Amino acid sequence: MKKKKLIRHPFLLNLFSISMVLLVGGAIMLHLDRTYDIPEYINIIVGISLTLISFTLLLLFGKNFGQLLKREAQTRIEKIKTNAFSNKSFVLIQQRSVFANFVLIFGFLAIFIAWVIFLPVESFNAIGFWIFRIISILVTILGAIFSFVTPKKMLTYKNGELKITTDTKTLSIKPSQLIDYKKEYSYPNDKNKFRKEFYVDLILILDNNEQIILKNADIEISFKYVLAAVKQIELENKNSKLKNEN
Repeated sequence: MKKKKLIRHPFLLNLFSISMVLLVGGAIMLHLDRTYDIPEYINIIVGISLTLISFTLLLLFGKNFGQLLKREAQTRIEKIKTNAFSNKSFVLIQQRSVFANFVLIFGFLAIFIAWVIFLPVESFNAIGFWIFRIISILVTILGAIFSFVTPKKMLTYKNGELKITTDTKTLSIKPSQLIDYKKEYSYPNDKNKFRKEFYVDLILILDNNEQIILKNADIEISFKYVLAAVKQIELENKNSKLKNEN
């Protein structure tokens, strides 16, 4: 019997842990110092401790970055394999919404400032600050909706088939019919690798030599592993049917 993983998303857990230490830890220090007359040496000790913990977490995160991403891909693949023919749809590629992504990040920062930094301070409890707190939540919700819900689902997997959706066409194919893919960068000469990978189109190459362009594709690092997995599912399902027929 396969052992169930206790932590299914270690990559996200690591990011969350680092954020909590840096943001919440710093905020707690700030408010304790405002409320209580804490000796300076204690502030220094706590500050150094938070710095060392943050540095250690970042160091471990960087060291295990590839392994953490691989674990995330494995979790996603396991979920797809379990529900491959259960009428459940999996989004493999969706359209990137750069503005919505930045709005979401801004919303998170606004919530942190409004609810963690400002809330415990009496001078920040006027009606204007409460309006800011409400706006911070609304902005974050809108950023999340336009980042994850409303973007066009350009490549999905459901019941053993891939569905491709562009502005001009929609078609369903078997995973084996998608023989290759390549990236087309909007800024190919950009020296900033992160920005270069951020603005990219994905070109799908089908077995009939047709090429389909997915504009502004939001490509996950695990995409190639997921694509290989759905092709393997198709092959195993085909072999299983042949075995039953014989």
